Amino acid sequence: MIYDSSRFANWKSVYCTIVIFLVYLSDSSICGFCDGKTLKSVFVPSPFRNFLRPVCFAGIIACNSLQAPASIFALDETTTLQEQLSIVEDSQIKEQITHLDLQRKFDTSLRPDFQSGSQVAKAVIEIAAADGLTTQFPLGIMSPETGDAKYTESTAVICTAIGKEGPPVAARKFHIANTPFPIFVELNTEDLLFPYTKDAWISSPLNKDNTAMTCVLDTDGKLQTASITDRYGFAISDPIIENDVLRRNEAEISLKSQPSGMPYTDSELAILKNLDEELESKGFRELPNIPITTEVENNPKTASDSTR
Repeated sequence: MIYDSSRFANWKSVYCTIVIFLVYLSDSSICGFCDGKTLKSVFVPSPFRNFLRPVCFAGIIACNSLQAPASIFALDETTTLQEQLSIVEDSQIKEQITHLDLQRKFDTSLRPDFQSGSQVAKAVIEIAAADGLTTQFPLGIMSPETGDAKYTESTAVICTAIGKEGPPVAARKFHIANTPFPIFVELNTEDLLFPYTKDAWISSPLNKDNTAMTCVLDTDGKLQTASITDRYGFAISDPIIENDVLRRNEAEISLKSQPSGMPYTDSELAILKNLDEELESKGFRELPNIPITTEVENNPKTASDSTR
């Protein structure tokens, strides 16, 4: 919903009621609303949704009894609430496309000094919208701070590359503070795990084969401590040879929650413990610091025809 926040100070109760009303209408765990700039997401656990629904009826009556400024409820006299939400959704999608395209410019394979075969895998990672909202959010939700999770400085997207055989070949933790999704990430020879070296990887047969890329939005930044608030995704990054230069294509990874977390066997926990220790020694990799902008100049793309 679009409004002038400076004129809204006396209408906080109306705003809360409208948010509750949207929860009731959405009939899902996530509803959207706008703070005047970007579309936000609010996670509402099902027990609370069941509690809030009867409250919505009282909220509707309260809203009808109040004389709110017209700018709160409509862009103009003919714009409906649904049309306003559609405008906000379209604006968010444009922001996501623009931000993602700017991130792609940091792809190391675009550099003049790129060494053939030094890219292990790369991906575009989105946070999947809740069931029933994928049409409104085709590129997923923008903020990982949705749900019961308590994100901290330790929260990270952890990406691991695995060849067709053997243990993981590369991994890295990406710091995601204040980073809107989807994000572009890559793993290269700087992220190789023992016993691989740069020369060993480039000469390896695995370098010229498909690489599986698994990603976890991990609440505490440790793979061995699975949580129901973590999100998981997986896709394949294929090798591409152009002008005798070996690069990787973008895997498209959608992060989704697991109802019971991701329980591991003892042998899997041993592997993850060793992987956590290596990742700890490597430290975080910061994602490009690209300011979010609502201005999309000369960018007629939509979600369906984006380069994603």
